[in-house]
Amino acid sequence: MIFDKYIAKQKIDKVIFHLKKWEKENYHLDNPEEVTKYTELLKGKYWRMLSENDRDLINKIEIDMTTIKSL
Repeated sequence: MIFDKYIAKQKIDKVIFHLKKWEKENYHLDNPEEVTKYTELLKGKYWRMLSENDRDLINKIEIDMTTIKSL
């Protein structure tokens, strides 16, 4: 069980690393479909394991993508 949580945390950290990078580079604005796959994975499977900062990052990215889509 502890090992499973460790593996999950590694996956989360890897995805969060990419989301932070993509947000900084505005990649999420040009490729919302790809980024959404990752945000939905984290929201669906790992939401309870995310820190408040990670949740805020995901929410901000989703808001950015929604805003740019509506323009």
